[in-house]
Amino acid sequence: MPARKQGNKKAPAPGPQRSSGTGLKVGLTSIVLVVLAFFYPTMILLAVAMLPTGVAMIVDRSPARMGWVCVGGLNLAGTIPALAELWSHGGTLEASVDILGQIFNLLVFYLSAAFGWLLYVSVPQMAALVTALTARTVIATLRARQKKLVDLWGPEVGRHPEVREN
Repeated sequence: MPARKQGNKKAPAPGPQRSSGTGLKVGLTSIVLVVLAFFYPTMILLAVAMLPTGVAMIVDRSPARMGWVCVGGLNLAGTIPALAELWSHGGTLEASVDILGQIFNLLVFYLSAAFGWLLYVSVPQMAALVTALTARTVIATLRARQKKLVDLWGPEVGRHPEVREN
């Protein structure tokens, strides 16, 4: 069998090289360690208060995976008053434990996250309902307009024209 002639085919140009992300991981880990060392009471408070956000990141299986953003935003909003209280009391570990020991603060943390879940689950259905109702209104308006045109111009306006072939 004769060998195939290769011709002047060029090898495809190599694509952009992707790094393994090791540098990013090391950088983020070092930042977290520095923040943890200097802001230990704040990090303890945030770790307990933001648990629902972590759970949302793990359990959200939607294609866009945006549930944790909705939950996390409202969870953080519920955490901010406790953070302000912690920082106004000097940011000590004792103040952090006292804040976490108050049931009202825990209710605010977790109910705000629950409200985030509620929004994440209910807003798409409400948007679909509003869209469907708007479409029905537009259809009814167009049909009424069509009826007025038929009344004004005659029934020929409402018929489909015959297609003429040449």
